[in-house]
Order: sequence, then structure tokens, then C-alpha cells
Amino acid sequence: MRFLLLPLIGLILHSPVSMAQSSWEKATGNFPLPHHYFQSDGSPKVGRILQLKGRVVAWVKSSQPEQSDALISTTDGIHWDIFPEALHANRYDVTSKVENRRSFSNIDPGSYFQNQIPFGPVGRLEIIYRNADGTFKALGLTGHSLIIPSPDAIKIGNETSAELSILSGECVHFPELPLKRIEDIEILGDTPILHGGSQVFQWRNDLSKGGWTEIRSSNGFGFNLADNAPDSLAAGPNTAYLIEKLPTSPSVSLILDSGSALTRQPIDYQYEIGTLNAIGTDSTAFITVGGAAEKSYERTQGFIARKLFDSHPLDDDWETIRIPEIEEFLYVDYLESTWIATAKGGSIWGSSDGIFWAQVGQAPEDFVNIVAIDDRWVGRSDRGFIYSSTDLGNWNKQRNEPTNQADLAAIGNRFFYRRSYFLFTSPLALEGSPDITIQPLSQSILPGESPTLTVEAKGSDLQYQWYHGTPADKSNPIEGADQNSFTTPLLTADTDYWVEVFNSINRDESFITNVVIEFQPEIQVQPVSRTRDLSRFSTLSTSVKASGNGLTYQWYQGLPGDLSQPLTAETSSSFSKTTDSPGTTSYFVRVANRIGPIDSDPIQFTVNPVLAEITSEPEDQMVDPGRFISLRVSTSGPLVSYQWYRGASGDVSNPIPNETRTTFYPETDASPDEFYWVRVSNPVGFEDSRSARITVNYTIQEITIDTPIHPSVLAGSFQSIEGRVSNALGTSFQWFEGPTGDTSNPIGGETSRYFSVPREQVGEYSYWLQSSNPAGTSNSPTVSVTMIAPDYDEWVTFYNLREEVDDPKASAAGDEFTNIYRYLARLHPLAPASDAFTDFEIYHDPETDTDYFALRIRSRELPPGFSMIVEESLSLKFNGTLAIDTGVQTPHGDQTTSRLYRTSLPVSSAPHQFLRVRVTGTAQ
Repeated sequence: MRFLLLPLIGLILHSPVSMAQSSWEKATGNFPLPHHYFQSDGSPKVGRILQLKGRVVAWVKSSQPEQSDALISTTDGIHWDIFPEALHANRYDVTSKVENRRSFSNIDPGSYFQNQIPFGPVGRLEIIYRNADGTFKALGLTGHSLIIPSPDAIKIGNETSAELSILSGECVHFPELPLKRIEDIEILGDTPILHGGSQVFQWRNDLSKGGWTEIRSSNGFGFNLADNAPDSLAAGPNTAYLIEKLPTSPSVSLILDSGSALTRQPIDYQYEIGTLNAIGTDSTAFITVGGAAEKSYERTQGFIARKLFDSHPLDDDWETIRIPEIEEFLYVDYLESTWIATAKGGSIWGSSDGIFWAQVGQAPEDFVNIVAIDDRWVGRSDRGFIYSSTDLGNWNKQRNEPTNQADLAAIGNRFFYRRSYFLFTSPLALEGSPDITIQPLSQSILPGESPTLTVEAKGSDLQYQWYHGTPADKSNPIEGADQNSFTTPLLTADTDYWVEVFNSINRDESFITNVVIEFQPEIQVQPVSRTRDLSRFSTLSTSVKASGNGLTYQWYQGLPGDLSQPLTAETSSSFSKTTDSPGTTSYFVRVANRIGPIDSDPIQFTVNPVLAEITSEPEDQMVDPGRFISLRVSTSGPLVSYQWYRGASGDVSNPIPNETRTTFYPETDASPDEFYWVRVSNPVGFEDSRSARITVNYTIQEITIDTPIHPSVLAGSFQSIEGRVSNALGTSFQWFEGPTGDTSNPIGGETSRYFSVPREQVGEYSYWLQSSNPAGTSNSPTVSVTMIAPDYDEWVTFYNLREEVDDPKASAAGDEFTNIYRYLARLHPLAPASDAFTDFEIYHDPETDTDYFALRIRSRELPPGFSMIVEESLSLKFNGTLAIDTGVQTPHGDQTTSRLYRTSLPVSSAPHQFLRVRVTGTAQ
């Protein structure tokens, strides 16, 4: 993980410049499209505007369902053309067909040529002609009449001709768009990629398969992307990624090799849940953002993932980071040489390299889109409002129409904003241009008052002019209202105002300001009482209709005039109440403005009681121990809750924890007779069920014993005995020492069917097991076990060592530990022996009050001819120096003895010392 979170603010921002963003207006210009792509006001019907590398692309919708939609683009914000350019193979020379026609009148070029060459819905005729005024290029569009010379022709040269001369004529055919819904567009290498709905297409320039071609998965089928709105596409030189918001876990869909295949690649969150909301690229990497949480009930945290262009596309090597300060990132893009990401809560984060991130700004709302030109930032909130800023911290609202159908883009020196199907543009104004930063506020006043309206703006040598009416309507200027503040005359009727701020450079218009005259409120439609039977979430609602301006509403519990019980958050004309309690409650609403209040008539919300009733009782049952059974109760009525009890019906002294459902599964391995019942409750009252009797059929459990494999066991070795019964549920066990039936020596703590024979004491022992349940007791046969302490030969015989490996100095296990070593340590010949019979401890010498390192060694008696010594050293190079025998010895019942050896130097003087055990000698 390489990402780092920096706590600094403003780390990567450029120095703000004094640039303004001009007022918004509907985009106009030379849109090369037939008339059916335009709306009644003459503007194109735009479904999306998309930011693309070096250009802005607009998806324009056709008003004729049978006609294809179109893509147009601009690289300067002013001139538009069809996107992508027409293929060379779809350009047809028609010069000879138009040379003899010196004028076209009332001729649709699409119809004129459609029987001779392809001429699609956005195709056009391009004629270059020359006359006495210069050299021109005229466009003939489908559905339009073309006249040459054309008043709309574009002058492309100053060379003239005395007579009209046709220089060239070319019909251009653009293949139709394959999609009726466009989500995003990108350039993969030099290939446009188009995404919409569940499909992705690429633009091919070859002659045989020119136009839009669907990108298919590696198996040749179309790739059915998740249709729950994947809408963020990013592309590098050879790879593109498309975000999919899958129901289970978000992922990116991977497009490989300039669009030759498409596969789904989930990002490894290492968390339980997550979201991906946007993806972007710079010149080196992809970055995608969203939110993630370790568990579904936890708050999500901001999530960033980064993948370098030069990493293998199929590798799951996204570098990730969580930023706990925020809940979720909403958008990311590479703007003004800086990565910018927006988050819930309005925070804006930046990074110069995609690795180190810091908060660099704060928006007034959650931003889901940001664009920039020359350090002038324009952002769109999730509600559709448009804001602008020069520092990412101070934002001015520029568009005040909320909508969820909106896009932002920027190119050249212009910003573009789509609202519904309308396209607006706002150029980047020159330094010193007027820019309204605080809009004049709408107000409610009393008749005869004269409010003061104020606007605040930036710019040089600003002038102001206030108007009656709506913005852009300059037919009603207010004489003398030429300051940033304007006090109206005494008003007796509602009046709308706006202000224009201007200077010699540019002008900016404010939002509309409504001054509303208040008058005495009157209730036209009274609220109505409501009644409902008790049910889950019993919601009763009503509303009031009143006339008047500047009205406020406050609902109260009680009768009109009693203001002691206002209802929190109930401040609109409608009112609803959800209750689970039966009864009748009175309410009223007070409608008020500055002139005065008026109270509504009282209303009553009544919830009728409905008692919960038992319709089916739990039944008595008989069962074998451990068998699965259930008790059930059926009820009618609302808001029912349940609690099961043990005992007689009505006795609530023994509630069963966590049993609060209609079905209860009692245990069947306890008492042979138990009684259970359930209390059914709701806010009206409760009803108790009958007691259901559960009878468990116990039988005496006969015990058999698994005889030990080795009735004679080496002392210190593990030996267990198992008692077997046909049904252990509800049965208790107790092991005894001695012959069967002798209960004078119960073995403490041994109350299961399994018994581990004590290892320590040498001798012969007898054990037996008793089982008990409500039906009676049963005794097992007696089991005898002999614990022996063998000499080395008996140990070899007991474990049946082969002759070639039975020598004490050999190792039957084939390791560095000899047989004699394992014998002394009471181990199996093949057992691991690394910690066989030594225990490290600190030995405190009471005479000298000194601590030493020590080994406690427990072993059998050495065979004849062998010796065991303990050596010490200050390193791992032992030289035969013997450790000191403390004389502390402890004999054990299995005929082993523990001895304690210590170092000669105390711990304080030599903190690193080593002790080892060495067995030497030859068997006699």
C-alpha cells in the first residue's frame, strides 16, 4: 500500500487568479444537424454532455423515433461538428452532379442523393464554391433546403470569381449511433469507445467494418454489463475500465487491447461491502473512488484505488487506501494538473501524483461533478445546483434550478451545463469582469413596507441597475436604482426584482428576487379527524389548506389555543402520526405569518384497540431423549409479541431467555416431564396459552467398555478408557476406582464417558463407570490397567523396536535424538524429543540472595554404563564445564526423579548463558 493521507489543507492548489465566469445563456452556434434534432426554441435537444480528451461531446436526441441520435463535439466551445469524423469510405464525390446546377432551391440533399449513395440522418452535402465575394463552404443537411450561393455559407478564402464556380461537391455519410442511451465516451489509444446501458461499442476506421462495432467478451458474446447504471469510463493508451455497480460487490469491467475483449475484474476491497462511484486517468494511472466498510452495519469510509498503466491489465494489483475522515468519495478527475476528488459532506480532496492525498477545499453541498479552466472551478451538486470558485473553498451559486438531469463540461474558455434537454454555456470572462457572489434574497413583508435588497459582486468599476420582472427582461428598469443596495417603494402587491451588475468588460445577472406581501391567513380546508384499527405502524394523516403569504405551520397536541405541546418537526401543511398505542388524541395546527396566527378546528386521531388472540395452542408431546421437537402457537391480531415460559400457565417466574417467536424448540435431555407455555401480548393486553407437557422416554443405559489395547502401560504414557451407551443424552456418568459396584472411591472430576488413566503411579489399578438417568443406573464391567516402569530392554520390547535400531545410541526415529535419550525422557521411540525432559527456570539461592539460570531435569534411572551430565557455557561452544547440581531432587510415583542444575554465574553478571543435557556411555 503506497497511498498516504496528509493532514494539510491546500497542499496542492495553484494560486487563484482574478478570473470571473460569465452569466449562463443557452448555447447557440453552428450546429451541423437537421431540424429534427432541435427543440421549438431552436436549441439542440441534448441528452448528455461528456468531457473527453481535448473536446466536449454532446449527445443530441432526435425528435423522430425512427431516426438515429447524433454525437457532436467542439474543441473550442464555439464551433461544433459531427463526432467522430466520417470514414474516408463514406465520403462520396458528387462534384459532377452539382457542377451544372448553379442554384439549389427547395431541394433536400438527403432526398436528392438517397437513391445514389448512402445518406444517413446526420449526413450532409458539402459544396465549396467561389463567387465575387470570395470562397465559401456551404452545408446541405437532411430535411433542409440548400441554396447556392448560401447565406449561411462559411467563408474559407479571399480568392474570388466573376461568375459562380463550383469547386467541389462531397456527400458525407455518418454511420448511425447504435445506442439510444449514452452514458459515457472515451478514447482508448486513438479509438473512440461508446458506452450505454449494458453495451460498449468502438469506432472502427477500416473499410470493411467501418463505424460502431460492439465490443465482445473473449468468448465472442456481447458483454452484458450490469444495467443498474454503470456510468463512469476511463481509458489509457491500451486499456480502459468501466465501473459497474453490482448488487454484491462493485467492480470495474476491463477492456483490453484497444477494445478487442472485455472482462469483469472485481477490485479486492478486503472489506465486506463497498461502492465505486467514479474513475479517471492522468498520463500514468487509473484512479477509482468510492466507499468501503468491514461489516455491513459499520459506517463506510472513503476508498481510493490506483492502478498504473504499465501494470498488467489482468493483475489484481490496485493499490488501495481508506480515508476514515469521510464516508464516501463521489467523483474523481484529473483537472488543472491535479487529481481532484469530491466526497460526501462536501469536502474536496486533491493529489498531485495520485499517491499523497489531502483535503484542499470545502463545497456547500455534495458535489458529483467538477470542471475547471485556468483555475476557475465550476461544480455541480447532487441536487443539480451549479457553483463556481477560484480557490475550491469559497463557492458562489451560479444556477438555482434543482434537477437530477444535469452534466458539466469545459473546453477552450467556456463552461457547459446541461439541464434536462437544454444546453447552457458560460464563457470564462476577462480579469475584472463582474461576478455576483451573494444573490439578493427573496422576502415576505407586511403591506406598506419597503424592504432593502442587496447584491454583492466582484469586479472592477462595477455598476448596477435594478429591474422589475424576471432576469433578462430589461423592459422595466427602476430609475435611480443603480447601487448594490436598493430600497423598494412602499409595496402593497407581490413584486419581482432582479439586478444587473456590469462594467466595460462584461455583465452578470442576478437570480429573481420575490417580494411577497403577507395578508391575514385564512384556513380554506380544515384538517380531518382519522380513525384506524390498531395495526403495525398505524399511520394517520391529514392536512390543512390555507391562504396567505409567508405562511408557517406548527402542529400541536391538544385543543386549539393550547401551545404547551408542539410536535417536533411537524411544520408543514400536512401532518401524519404513527402510533402503536390505542386511544384517542386531539391535535390542531396553527397557521401564521407576520400579520398574525389562526388555529384550525381540533381533530382527533383514534386508534381502536384490537386484542391479540391465540387461535392454535401448543400441544403435549412424547419424545425419545435428544430427538428434535417443536412447540407452536398461532395467533391473530396486530403487533403481537411472544415469550415462552417453563412451568404452569400463568407462572411467569421461569421465562426462557431469547425464546420470543411463535415456535419454540425445547430441550429433550433433561427432566422426563416438563411443562411449557407462551404469553401472547400486544399494546392492548395479553393472553396465556395452555401448558404443554413434554414427556421424555428414558431407558436405563447399559454400559460397555472398550478394553485398552495395552492393559500394561509404561508409566508416563497416555492411556484412556471409553464407556459406550446407546444414548448419552440426559445421562450422567461417574468413574470409580476399584471393582464394579464399589462406590467408595469416586474419581473427582471424571464425569464423562472418557477417562484418562493417571500416568504417574506405578502399580495395578481397577476402574469402572456408572451411568445414571431418570430411568435408573447401570454399572460397567471392571477394567484393570497396570502401569509399569521398565528398564531399557523392557522399553525396547514394549515398543517392538527392530534389532537394527534398538541400540541405546541409535535413533529409531532417524534423528539426532538417541533411543536412550527418549527412554530417559519417558517418550515413544518415534516421538518428537526437542523439549523432552528439561524445563528452564530461574533458581534463587537463598544463602547468597542471587538468581541463576537453571534446568529442571526429570528422567528415569540411567542404565548401567551410561552417565548424564549438564554442561554450561557463555556461548554455544561447550567445553565440558559442568553446571552446578543444586541438590534439589523430587522423586515421582513412576520411578522418575527431577533434579535441578544451575549455572555458575548469576544472571546479573552474565545475562546470556547456555545449558545443555548430554547422555554418554555404552550399554553393558
